[in-house]
Amino acid sequence: MEMESWKDDYLYGDVEEVQRALQAPRPTAAPRDPWAALSCERWESLIRQGAFFKALGRVNWRVVPDAPRIPVSLLDEIRQMGTLLEAFLRGLEKHLKESAFLRRELGFPACPQEEMIWELERWKPLEMIRLDLAMEKGEHPRVLEIQVVMGGLGITHALRQTYGPHPSLPGILPMYEKCLKRNLLTPEGSESGLAAVLGAKRSAYRHEHLLLARNLSAVRLVVAPLLALNPTTQGGLALPDGREVNLIHRLFRSPGVFRSLGEKAKIVLEALLQNKIRLLNPWKDVLEDKRVLALVHHPEAGEHLGSFMDSRQIQMLRTYIPATWRATPQSIFPILNLPTSQRTYYLKKGRSYESRALFHGRQLSSRQWQAACLKAKAEGDWVIQKEVDSRPWEWKYLDPSSGTMRTMEGYVRLCPFFFRDSEGRMKLADILITSRAQSSRVHGATDAVLIVPGAQC
Repeated sequence: MEMESWKDDYLYGDVEEVQRALQAPRPTAAPRDPWAALSCERWESLIRQGAFFKALGRVNWRVVPDAPRIPVSLLDEIRQMGTLLEAFLRGLEKHLKESAFLRRELGFPACPQEEMIWELERWKPLEMIRLDLAMEKGEHPRVLEIQVVMGGLGITHALRQTYGPHPSLPGILPMYEKCLKRNLLTPEGSESGLAAVLGAKRSAYRHEHLLLARNLSAVRLVVAPLLALNPTTQGGLALPDGREVNLIHRLFRSPGVFRSLGEKAKIVLEALLQNKIRLLNPWKDVLEDKRVLALVHHPEAGEHLGSFMDSRQIQMLRTYIPATWRATPQSIFPILNLPTSQRTYYLKKGRSYESRALFHGRQLSSRQWQAACLKAKAEGDWVIQKEVDSRPWEWKYLDPSSGTMRTMEGYVRLCPFFFRDSEGRMKLADILITSRAQSSRVHGATDAVLIVPGAQC
C-alpha cells in the first residue's frame, strides 16, 4: 500500500506511522503446525491491508485459522429479522411526528437540532443498518441493539478479503459503494463529487475507514476529523486543501455532537439545511435508541404500534428482542436489591457510545449495581434488558508471541450489515462475528476473536 496513493485522502496526523506499521514484523508459525501457519497467513493478509483498530502494526484481536460455517437456515432467519425490523423502523419514522406516545417513550427530540434535521430528512430512507445479535442457547438470534451510525464496515471487509468470499453474502464494499454513488450530490458542472468519513480527532475508526477508502473504485472517499471541515462562501463544506465535500458518512451522534463540537457541528447542520451536502444515512439517531426495543414490550404496544405492525409482527418482534423495559422508578425498584445470582439484567443508556453506558448486573458488586440503578432512575433515559442465555463457542487462535495455537471459549455476538439495494430493499451484505470469554463489551477488545462466516462445505 503505497502512501502516495492515499495520503491526500487521509487527513489524520499519523500518515507516516500507518505506512511504517505496514512493514511491522509478522509472527512466525511454530515448525510443523499447519493451523498456526495458516493463522500467520491470515495475519499477514490483514496487516498488508492495514486492518488496524486500536494499535498500529498489529492485528488487535485473536486471529483464527479458518472461518466458522453458519447454517443456511440461520442466515435466512437473520434476513427475515432484518426485513421485519426495517419495516418496524419505517413505521416509527412515519408516525413519530404525530404520536405523543412515541415521542415521550423515545425522548424525542433529544435536542432542538435533532427535530430540525428530522424534518429535513424525514422521508429519506435509511441506506444501511447494523444489528447486534446474541445467540440464545447458542442457536437462536436475539436483537440487543439496532445501529444506524455503525462501525465495523472496514474491518468486516478486510476479514472477508482474508478469509475468502461467501456464496450468499455479497460483502460490504460493493454495496457500500453503490450507496455512496446513489447519494453523492454532484456539484454543478462536475461529473463527480467527493465523499467523506468524519470522526473525532483521534477516532478509533480512522484506520478501518481507510480500508474502505483505499478499495473504492468509482467514488473518492476522504477520511478526516470533523474538525478539519471549513465552511465555503457558498454555504458548503470544504477540506483544508479547498476540496469541497458533497456527501458525508458521519460517525457522530446527536445530541452529543452539538454539545461537544458546537461550531463545527453547526456548519454541518447549516450546509445540510441549504442542500449543500447530503448524508449517506439520514440523520435518524432516534431509531437506534435502545428505547425503541422497549416499545415492542410495552403493555400498550398493540394500541400504539398497531397502525403499522399487525399482531403477528409484534409477536415476532417480541420473540426476537429480549425483554426490554424503560428504566422507570417502578421498573427499577424490583431489581435494585437483587442478589448477584438473580441480577440477570443489563442497564443500558438509551443513546450511548461504545458501551460506555452499560452495566451488567452479574458483574457488579451490590453497591455498584445499586449505584447504577439509581443513576438510571435519576437520568430517566435508560432501559433494563434481560440477559440472553448464551452458550460459548470454542475457538483455536494464534498466539503471535510463540507462533503456536491456543484455545478459548467465547460468547458470540453476530453483527449483520444490511444495505438498501437499487430496488429499495434491505439486503444482507455480510456478518461480523465477535467472540470474547466475557459476555459483554466484545467489540474492539484485544482478547476477542473477530471473524466473518465461512462458506458452507
